[in-house]
Amino acid sequence: MVTVRGLLDREAEDIGVWQGVRAIRYNKLQGGVSLGPFLFYQATPSGDTLLYHEYGHYRQSLLLGPLYIPLIGLPSFSWAIMKKAGFFQGIPYCAFPTERWADRLAQSCIELEN
Repeated sequence: MVTVRGLLDREAEDIGVWQGVRAIRYNKLQGGVSLGPFLFYQATPSGDTLLYHEYGHYRQSLLLGPLYIPLIGLPSFSWAIMKKAGFFQGIPYCAFPTERWADRLAQSCIELEN
């Protein structure tokens, strides 16, 4: 039986439910993706930071509802593709407005936990 966590990486680790969403840490996936109640993120030393960032995108989707994909999802995906292709090298990834907002939402989550 194919599971969500095994679609891209058979060695993915299902972290379980975290902050009301299912977190799945991949070894092969680069970066992260927030898809509805699932957060997929890369297993790296900064993995928890990426998990919080993707949680920020999840919160954006809760706020925007069906507008999330056209207003956040597509621009974020396009930005990631352009950065990976080598464009905008002097600009940090988090400088893009959708990413900056996700980081701010994630930061507020971190502050509430502490």
